[in-house]
Amino acid sequence: MKNNLTPSGDFILEQLGINPHNLRAQFPTREQRLQYRAVVQWLTDCKPKQDATNMEKMRPYTESLHHLCNVKDWRSLHVILYFPVPISTTKARVSLPLSEYLLFKNLFTSLLEVSDNIINAFKADKNDLSNIQILKARALSGNGRLTEAIFIYNKLLDTNISEEIYLEAHAHLAVCKIQGENFLEGIKILNNSLILIDQCLLRRSDFFEDLQIKLVKLKADLLGELAYYKMNCSKFEEASNLYFGALSILEENQIIHAIINPLVHQGIILRKLFRTNESIDALQKAMVTAREIDNEEALIWIAHHLAWALRMEKKYQEAESNCLLSLEGYKKINDERGINDSYELLGWIRLDQGNVNDAIKNFETALKWRKANNRTQGTASCVMSLAVAYLRKGKLLKAVLTGLKGLNLYRKAGVLNWSRLYRILNFARIFRNLLLKIN
Repeated sequence: MKNNLTPSGDFILEQLGINPHNLRAQFPTREQRLQYRAVVQWLTDCKPKQDATNMEKMRPYTESLHHLCNVKDWRSLHVILYFPVPISTTKARVSLPLSEYLLFKNLFTSLLEVSDNIINAFKADKNDLSNIQILKARALSGNGRLTEAIFIYNKLLDTNISEEIYLEAHAHLAVCKIQGENFLEGIKILNNSLILIDQCLLRRSDFFEDLQIKLVKLKADLLGELAYYKMNCSKFEEASNLYFGALSILEENQIIHAIINPLVHQGIILRKLFRTNESIDALQKAMVTAREIDNEEALIWIAHHLAWALRMEKKYQEAESNCLLSLEGYKKINDERGINDSYELLGWIRLDQGNVNDAIKNFETALKWRKANNRTQGTASCVMSLAVAYLRKGKLLKAVLTGLKGLNLYRKAGVLNWSRLYRILNFARIFRNLLLKIN
C-alpha cells in the first residue's frame, strides 16, 4: 500500500495566514514577496508523482522552510516543521510532525539541511534553538556521525535547558554511546535516563498529551536499546523481556510506526534461540506492518533478517533471494552498514552451499568497510566468519589464529561471553575431525 497523504499545500498556507492572491498587501518589501511567493509555489504548484521518492515528496515542505529562514519567519517555520503528516494503517490513523516524519523515512540529510538552515538563520536572535539542536543531532546520528551528535547532546546538557530537552538529550546521548560501541558508559547513562523519565512521568501529570507520548516513546526506545545490548551479550531471555516491554508501551499508546523495531528484534532473538519457525512468523508479521505504513527501509531490513532465519531452515534459495533483495535495497538508499551486513550474510549462504571461495570474498568485502569505520563488534563478527571459512577450506592454523583474533575483538567491544566462546569450541571440534581425516 502506498502512502501519499502528504499535507495539502493550500491548507498549510491557510495555517500560515498567507493569502497567495494578495502578497503585495501582506508583505511590503520586494525581498519578502519573492520569498513568500516561492513558498506558495512550492506548496501549491509542486505535486510529486505517485512513484516519487520520499525525498521528492517532502521537498515542497523542506524548500518552503528554506525560504522562511531567509525572511526569519519563526512562527511559520514552526507551523511547517511540526505540521502533522498522516500515516495510514489498517489499525489506526496516526500522524507525525514533519520533523519526525523525516526521521521516520530516514531522510536524515534533508533534516540536517533544514536544522542547519534554521540554526544559521536564528543563531544571533533570542529564540530557543534547543529543539532544533536536538533535531540536528538526531539527523547526524542517523547518518552515522555519532561523534558530532554526542558533542551537541553534551553541550545541551551543560546549558540551561528545559526538563523536556534535558530528558530528550540525555536519552539520545545514551543511544549514541551504545551505537558507537561505548557500551559501559552508554548503559550507565541509559539506566539513569530510564529512571529520570519514569520520575518525570509520575511527577508531571500536567504534561500535555504530545509530550507524554514523546516521553513514553523515549522510554520504549531506551528499553529497545538496552535489549539490543543484552542480545549482543547473548542474554536472550532478558533481551526478549525488554523488547516485549517496549512493544507493550508502543501498542498501548498506539505509536504504530515504531513497533517494527522491537518486533523484528523479537524475531532475531527467536532465531538465536533456534526457534526459527517462530522467528519467521514474527518477521513476516513485522513485514505486514511495514507494508501497511509504507516503510520501504524497514522492508529492506526485515528481508535481511528473514534471510538469516530461512538460511537456518536450510531454505537457501529463499534466503539468498531475500538477502539479495536487502542488498539491492541498501545500495539504493546508500546504507553502507546495511550493504556490508548483507555481504556477510551472503557469505554465510555461499558457505552453506559449499562455495567457500565466494564466501571468503563476501566476508572480506564486509570486513574492509567495518575496519574503515571502526565497527569493533562488526569487525569481530566478520573475522569469526572468515575463521569458519578458512576451516572449511582446510587452512587450519590460519583458522585458529583468525578465530582467536575475533574473540579478542569481541572482548575489546565488551560483549565476549560463553555463547561467543562456543565458536572456538566448534573450531576445535572441526580441527580434530580434519586431523583424523589427514591421519
